[in-house]
Amino acid sequence: MSRHARVNTQQLTYNCDRLRAPFFGVLEAGWITFGLLVAIRVYDAPESVKAILSAAGFVGLLINTFSIAWIARKQWQPSHTIFGFLLATAAFLLLAACWPGMWPFALFFILARVLYSQQSPLATHIYTHNYAPHERGSKVSTAFMLIAVGGTAASMIGGNILDQHIDLYPLYFITMALSAIIAGLLIRMIPSTPLSIKDTASPWQNLSLLWHDRLFAWMLFCWMLMGFGNLITVPLRVEVMANPDYGINASNGQIATITFVIPSIMRILSGKIWGMLFDRMHFITWRILINVCFVIGFLLFFYAGNLILLGVGTAFLGVAMGGGFLAWNLWVTRIAPSAKVSAYMSVHTALTGIRGVLAPFVGYLLLTHTTPQFVAWVCSTLVIVASILFVFARRSSRLQTQI
Repeated sequence: MSRHARVNTQQLTYNCDRLRAPFFGVLEAGWITFGLLVAIRVYDAPESVKAILSAAGFVGLLINTFSIAWIARKQWQPSHTIFGFLLATAAFLLLAACWPGMWPFALFFILARVLYSQQSPLATHIYTHNYAPHERGSKVSTAFMLIAVGGTAASMIGGNILDQHIDLYPLYFITMALSAIIAGLLIRMIPSTPLSIKDTASPWQNLSLLWHDRLFAWMLFCWMLMGFGNLITVPLRVEVMANPDYGINASNGQIATITFVIPSIMRILSGKIWGMLFDRMHFITWRILINVCFVIGFLLFFYAGNLILLGVGTAFLGVAMGGGFLAWNLWVTRIAPSAKVSAYMSVHTALTGIRGVLAPFVGYLLLTHTTPQFVAWVCSTLVIVASILFVFARRSSRLQTQI
């Protein structure tokens, strides 16, 4: 590819990625906040259903290794394939909105979330091939900031509407469906190259990276501990605020503001900084800084007795997420050859799926039998241990510079 063509590809990718980002924000608000709110306040769903809804996206990640191998064998363009996944996501969201009843809602919401989750390795493949290493963090962080902007606006508007008329919840899921279609059309315009058949067409070959690449395996072990600690808390943040048993019983608008709007604002304010640091700082130091923000956020949120402290806690979590989303999507680009990035990413997402499926059940089990404060210490300990173990990988030459 000529230099001029590469510059045009980078610019088109950057333009389309920024345009689609706010629509992804509408989707993110639905996955994180409104799905659980509907389950709790419309259907009075049992803990098992709430846990399944929270785990739905991770079920999707769990099968990434197999979906990526299938897509590689078909030699489909990643951007076109993401468009297809988003169209299917929209269809199931419309069914969730229009088909009343707890079980139909849960089923279609879960299917939509599973399909939406298939895009992560494909997006990382596009970023790897369309952006130069020295600018990847900065450009991708801009899109993540705009996702947070879209999610913030959607949460504020949606939360206020549902406070007044909870029966209007289908409108939010129809909006999510339209957002998925628009975002898909924009992503389809991004140039992309098919995945390498040699490097990604076998799920078992992809999984074999766990024992063939010792650094990758060690990093994934650390990520498992750290990610499990974080994911346990995600559905519990809504539960602690919405369930009157924990003494807060916040309104829908307050829950949306504290669990999504405040963290999103902090993601917006911190995202570009994390992106520039990713391009310039040693990855391990950068990752540990993010983890420190997570631990502070856990302790503040689950020890809070009022809305102000809850907001301060989620502000720290928002700063952490500003770097955490970037880290989750791009860290494999530091250690994987470009042809194998999607294979490495599919293994990473599959293991994320495992912990994401288990974490909500473990979280609800802990919360049911202990206290929010105990949950905070369990999760903080997991993140601290992971941070210590990350240090042992610091000397690897593969982590010194981007590939």
